[in-house]
Amino acid sequence: MEILLFFVCIILFFTSIILSGYNLIHPSVLFSGVWTVSSFALIFNYEITHEKIRFITFFVIVAFNLIFVLISLIATEKIKKKNLKCDNYLLKKRKNCIALFTILLVIYVIASLYIFKDLIRMASQINTINSISDIFRLARYADTEGNVHYTFVSTYLMRINIAAGVVFSYMSSKYHFLKVKKDRNLFITLFFISLCFTAFSAARNQAIMLITSFVVSFLFNLYYYSKKSNKKMLKKTFFILLFSGISFILLFIVIGTVLLDRMNDGTIRGVISSLLEYISGPISALNYFLNHQSNYSSPYFGAYTFTSFNNILFHLGIYDTIIEPIPEFLNNGYWDFNAYTIYFRYLIDFGFIGAGIMISINALIYGIIYRLCYSLRKKDYIIPTYSILCYGIVMSFFEEKIFTFINWYIIVIIFVLIFVKIFDAKET
Repeated sequence: MEILLFFVCIILFFTSIILSGYNLIHPSVLFSGVWTVSSFALIFNYEITHEKIRFITFFVIVAFNLIFVLISLIATEKIKKKNLKCDNYLLKKRKNCIALFTILLVIYVIASLYIFKDLIRMASQINTINSISDIFRLARYADTEGNVHYTFVSTYLMRINIAAGVVFSYMSSKYHFLKVKKDRNLFITLFFISLCFTAFSAARNQAIMLITSFVVSFLFNLYYYSKKSNKKMLKKTFFILLFSGISFILLFIVIGTVLLDRMNDGTIRGVISSLLEYISGPISALNYFLNHQSNYSSPYFGAYTFTSFNNILFHLGIYDTIIEPIPEFLNNGYWDFNAYTIYFRYLIDFGFIGAGIMISINALIYGIIYRLCYSLRKKDYIIPTYSILCYGIVMSFFEEKIFTFINWYIIVIIFVLIFVKIFDAKET
């Protein structure tokens, strides 16, 4: 069943590429692509999880993936490629690039010192600190398990950094294709500073967000400014996507090994085992859930899906209990895992029909936003917004990162729009 699932996923992936007009950042292509990678890793997963995929799991994944692909394709039908010549832009002259860079660098240094001090505070409340890696590892445990959290200031500094990184990635790729080297170099440098700053989250999700944003922004601008058809650029864009995926895996391993100590014993065998577990484990966990559904239930409507809103209602006294954004662990006797794809929360909250509706809503939302990316006057605002929302698609094989992150997205997108207003080039 694992091989059949991979076979169906890869067919859906290549079908999406063709029907999307060979655009690799189309929501249907990104969505089916990550599931193809996950299902491929699943073929080698049994030795780790001892979980054989049943037909019900195969059916759920194929049916819901097909719904997302079809609806997102319908929502983006007949988008025409618009080419924009460089001389259609009245570019802002940045005579003070060095001054701008210096100011932002000073801000980053001050913010880094503040958050690092906060990490030490959190880690010291859990255990004795013996090394720098202990600070990050213990702070992560404190935030997720120990009920010791970041301060309000640290939380918003990291959110602002994500918004800034998203805009830096978009501007760097845009100015690259507009051949404005000075601004391109400025923004690419700022992007890498922003990417490094994500280490203070003591997790890998923020780095994934920025890498996803950079790839989506770069490929969009590549398609947008190129005179070649998407089909002719398919080989080039595919290798860019492949290189980005490999870079992401390497970064994932480095952060997991050096800062978080989460790649088993650190040997090559241990690292490969951990990668297989992270990439394909969620499907195995979903499989376990689907075969033990009677053991799990949702206490109220949308308890697992709308955690952000439910948290507000809990503090207002409307709900007596809330489901934490980080879900509980499942144990099949061989492993503990607490990520079971995007579908778990929808299924446990709304059942099969409700889950199908939720996936349809997701596909429609992403399709509409993707269409708006081709709005000439608004694209500088929509593309960065779409690029950060693509994190939800990229993580769909792993966990639900769309509705559970909705309040986080709203805050970050507000900052994104503000930064675009500050840094954008004006159209004539």
